[in-house]
Amino acid sequence: MSRIMACAVALAVAGLANAAAADPLVLQLRGPAQFQYAGYYAALWQGFYAEAGLTVEIQPGAPRGQTPTDPVRELAEGRAQFGVGGTELVIRAAQGLPLLLLAPIFQQSGTAVYYRADADFGSPAALGKAKVARLPASDSLGLELATALRAEGIDPDKLKSTPVEAGQTLGVLADKTVDVAPGSVWDLPWLAKERNLNLKSFNPADYRVEFYGDTLFTLQRLAKNQPDVVRGFRIASLKGWDYALQHPDEIAGRLVATLPRPPGITDAAGFARYQTDVATPTPIAGTASRRAFLASAPCCAPSMPTNFSTTLMPRHAAGPTCAPSRCSARRCSAGLSCWRCYGCAGIVGPRPRR
Repeated sequence: MSRIMACAVALAVAGLANAAAADPLVLQLRGPAQFQYAGYYAALWQGFYAEAGLTVEIQPGAPRGQTPTDPVRELAEGRAQFGVGGTELVIRAAQGLPLLLLAPIFQQSGTAVYYRADADFGSPAALGKAKVARLPASDSLGLELATALRAEGIDPDKLKSTPVEAGQTLGVLADKTVDVAPGSVWDLPWLAKERNLNLKSFNPADYRVEFYGDTLFTLQRLAKNQPDVVRGFRIASLKGWDYALQHPDEIAGRLVATLPRPPGITDAAGFARYQTDVATPTPIAGTASRRAFLASAPCCAPSMPTNFSTTLMPRHAAGPTCAPSRCSARRCSAGLSCWRCYGCAGIVGPRPRR
C-alpha cells in the first residue's frame, strides 16, 4: 500500500509540475498595445515564442489618462515574468530590486519636450520664462527633462511649474495652462495633429544626456532558476522585432484589426502608420548616460545568439559567453564582442525619428 501511495504522490507532483510548466509567461508592457511593442506581438503571431517552447501572454499597460502600469511591480509581485521599462529601471535597480536587463530595444528614448508652435522654448535655457508641466515623480518623461536641465546647470525646482497628471499633457498645452511639457514621440504629435494643435519640440538628448528607450527586462532569480526560458524568450523577442521592422505594414494592420484602439485616437490605421515611421531603425553611438544605465543594473548573462540579422544585433555576429559581471565602458571599448555589452558594442536598433 505504501508503494501505491508513493506512486500516487509522485504522479500528482509530476502532474502539478506539468501544469505549472504550461502556465503562460506574462510580458507586461508599459502602455496600451501599439506599434511601440510590435516586435513582441510579431513574435507571438509568427510563432517564435511557440518555437522556443514558450506559451506567452502579452499584457498591455493602462490606457492614457489612467494611473500608469508599473511593470517592475508586476514582476516583483509575481503577476508577470518579463516586462518593458525605461529610465525608471535605473532607479529601481539602485533601490535594490534585482532586475536583469535583457535588451534595450530602442536605443534612444522617445522623450521630447513640447511647446506650442507660436512660442519659442527650443532649449533648456529658454525654459526659465516658461510655465513647465511637472509630471509625477515616477514618470520617466519628467525625469529626462530634469536631467537635461541639470546638465545645463539649471535647477528644475526653480522653474515655474504646474503639476500635471499622466494623460493630461496635450490638454494643458492646448488650453495654455502650461507652456512646455515633456511627452512621448510615440503618440503626442499624432494626438496634437488630430486636435489641430501645432507643436514644436526639442530633444533632451541634445543636451549632454541620452537615455535608452524601451528595454526588455526580467528578474535575476528567473534567469538563475530558468536560464533556458529567459534565453529563449529574449531570442524569440528579438526575432519578433526583426520581423516587425521588415514587415511593418503587415504587423501594423494586424495591430489595428485585432487589438483595442488606443483611447483618444480616431484614425487608428493612420496612427499605426505614423508609429511605424517613428520606429525607423537607425545606427547609434554609445554615450555616458547609456553606460551609466548599464552600470546601474546587471545585464543579461546568457551567451549572445548567433543566427539573426544585424538589424537588432551587435556588429559581430558571434561572441564569447559573457561572464556574470556587469558590463563596463572599458570592456566594451576594448572590443569585447559580447552580448552583455550591447549598450556600447555597436548594437543597431529602432530609434525614434526626430
